[in-house]
Amino acid sequence: MPSYVALLRAINVGGKRSLPMETVRTVFERAGASNVATYIQSGNVVFMHDQRSPITLIAKLSSELEEAAEFAVPVVLRTRAEWTAAIEANPYKKSETVHCAFLSAAPSPAELAKIDLVDRSSHLPSEFAVYARQVYF
Repeated sequence: MPSYVALLRAINVGGKRSLPMETVRTVFERAGASNVATYIQSGNVVFMHDQRSPITLIAKLSSELEEAAEFAVPVVLRTRAEWTAAIEANPYKKSETVHCAFLSAAPSPAELAKIDLVDRSSHLPSEFAVYARQVYF
């Protein structure tokens, strides 16, 4: 059975869009997940599921979470292999601190070109790298 990491977006932020992790675990289990583990109130969930289609699994989890929370809960999903690949792809291995933003889809060439038009001195880190569906900075 495949292992997954789900990153639930925009929940438990500044006292808004509250979704207790106990509810998250219950929703995931009701959706057929097993070995469900959450990390504090972060919305990060590790679990196993027999569904092998990430698109189908995201749709199922998003729908069930929205029903429980009464607001939309975007889900970013990675398989265990994708999570490991993201760690290995880190271009800043010698840095003391690295952040990684996980995207729901890889940016298109047009979207990447727009980044070059942004004033980085005020909006972006001085250095960052985009790899597949991750942004490292």
